[in-house]
Amino acid sequence: MKNDFLKKMSLFSHLSSDELNVLAASLEKHTYLKGEEVFQEGDTADRLYIVYDGSAKIFKSSLDGKEHTLRVMQKHDLIGEVPMFEGGTYPASCTAITDAVLFSIFRPCLLGLIQDDPSIALNMLALQAKRLKEFTLKIEKLTLQKTEQRLADFFIKKAETLTDNRIHVDFNDINIQNLADYLGVSRENVSRIISKWVKLKIISKQQRNIIIQDFHSLGKIAAYMPVAK
Repeated sequence: MKNDFLKKMSLFSHLSSDELNVLAASLEKHTYLKGEEVFQEGDTADRLYIVYDGSAKIFKSSLDGKEHTLRVMQKHDLIGEVPMFEGGTYPASCTAITDAVLFSIFRPCLLGLIQDDPSIALNMLALQAKRLKEFTLKIEKLTLQKTEQRLADFFIKKAETLTDNRIHVDFNDINIQNLADYLGVSRENVSRIISKWVKLKIISKQQRNIIIQDFHSLGKIAAYMPVAK
């Protein structure tokens, strides 16, 4: 069972039968009920976990007790590989969100396998690079959404005259850089959002003026409501 499962993981698919046998023999099986804790933030990171069945969430808790889910882990996903390599503590908590079965391997065992086959470490680095890219895109999206709301609110408040169902915003007294500084965001973000809104025909540009063409859509953005694209 363990060998077949491991063979289907890109991380271990290149291993020989003998190497898979060694790895499988090092794995410990854990069964968790829905809502049961796998580990807490601050626990010693002495194990690498692999999801065999079900799913688990990695999350951080704020001081007021609110949880923010960082990632949902499913079959074949690794949990805790980075802190385990560092030999420190888990930077977040993990809880089963369904009944789940996880395998784990102790840090000394995995490091021994990596010494015998360094390609395992290279595969792990590739996995981390992929996750980092996904996380960066997520942060960019969240940041952009917040910037969109603030920029939409700024344009609405700057609206001065109503002509032919269009709101005219005088842009002569502030340039893109000043606007970015005022909003506390990057110039690139502001430029990207303005270009996006122009394509969606929410606004248009006339020299140094901004014409709000779709006040309703801009109002939805300012209120954190989705706008159809």
